[in-house]
Amino acid sequence: MNETTDNLEIKSPARVIRYSILVGLLLIGLYILFKQTDHFRANDYTRYWLSSLVLLSGGDPYNSTGVLPAQEEKDLSLEQSCITYNPPWTLPLLVPFGLISRPAGQMLWLLIQISAILLCASYIWRQYGGKKQQQWLAWLISFTFGPVVAAVVLQGQITPIILLGLVGFIFFHDRQNKGWLAGISLVLASIKPQLLTLFFIAFILWALFNKQWSPLIGLASITLLLHLLIFVMDPHIYSQYFQCLREKGPAVWANPSLGNYLRLLFKSSNFLLQFLPQVLGVIWVVLHWFRHRHAWLWVNELPLILFVSTISSTYIWTYDMVILLLPVLLAFIWLVGERRYWMLAILTVVYLGINFLYLKLHLSMDDSKFFWLAPALFLWFFFVLIVHRKSENITLLGERA
Repeated sequence: MNETTDNLEIKSPARVIRYSILVGLLLIGLYILFKQTDHFRANDYTRYWLSSLVLLSGGDPYNSTGVLPAQEEKDLSLEQSCITYNPPWTLPLLVPFGLISRPAGQMLWLLIQISAILLCASYIWRQYGGKKQQQWLAWLISFTFGPVVAAVVLQGQITPIILLGLVGFIFFHDRQNKGWLAGISLVLASIKPQLLTLFFIAFILWALFNKQWSPLIGLASITLLLHLLIFVMDPHIYSQYFQCLREKGPAVWANPSLGNYLRLLFKSSNFLLQFLPQVLGVIWVVLHWFRHRHAWLWVNELPLILFVSTISSTYIWTYDMVILLLPVLLAFIWLVGERRYWMLAILTVVYLGINFLYLKLHLSMDDSKFFWLAPALFLWFFFVLIVHRKSENITLLGERA
């Protein structure tokens, strides 16, 4: 008892110093950011803000023509005619940002993104067996992960909120009387439905097979409520949305998806070819579900599903790969427990090399050139898994032989 108390007394001052430094750096960073809010450059947050602004003023939230005066006033520019491509049921979640100025909203948006990443990283680290005292590693890994840097710092993207929705589902789905909260969390994950198509197929199969009605009801009820809200605000919202997709939608995007490269390879203008990888992904997830349905554990299955979803997505951007932070952190939990430190060093260097190369090239190259990023991360993850299985005698993710 005395020995344990002594150990706590020894560790506590170091922990206090470590967290004091982190809080101090955070406060300094926030002060600098607040001083610079008027100089924030326009990024994807600008689209969310303008879309909310137009919606609140009774205009078409998907058409930039209606916001030209606002663009000129704020010295902003949009490269495409559509403001945003997020589906209509997500707009009520963005409306509050249209009530405040762009600089203030962008600052708040940045804080929400950073908080979401920190919260998700902390939970993932603990959920998958990472030591609590090493939680700072999860934060460090998160902000050296290229897609996180691109989404939070460079693009002001919404994908950290999607990751938060997934983490919320994992947190609530197996807690008694909390299933409806798991379903509500998935509303956030549906902000970009094409990104997690395979996950939602597995979710529906899991819910029906195991008679998990409360997550389904939670997801359906909040989605219906959001639909009602947006219809009240704009009865023509879906015709506006589909017109946006027809004019400047994914059929004309050059993005780093396998489907896009298939079209380039076969020199085809047929957009249906872009769906081929996702069709194969759907077949895989259905077969995978039926094979493992009796022993299905979301914490075990989610890392692989996220990789296959990302690689097979009909259209995707590199900042959407924030969702791969979950398997990346899982891999580092395995590596930190690896007894061969040279292996930890080599695989960490490879991870940093992949992310540095991506960020370095991203400064001068279009996002569509990075079709290799998700497969490279998957190969790295798979190699870490092999090392982990050898060291710990693992047969499946998280299962000991």
